[in-house]
Amino acid sequence: FVQDLRQACVTPHVAQKARFSAINGRTTRHEGYALSQRCRKKIDLRRGTQVHQQSR
Repeated sequence: FVQDLRQACVTPHVAQKARFSAINGRTTRHEGYALSQRCRKKIDLRRGTQVHQQSR
């Protein structure tokens, strides 16, 4: 997925795995990547809250 994005000249903003990650320092050093990950966390927290509330 990440390779396909890079071939299309798109910067991937997916989460970085601890080992064997397709995301390297070339991507993570940019301010936009950090901003994207903070937004992603907020979205994931909201989804988790909604899923939890629906299962009650």
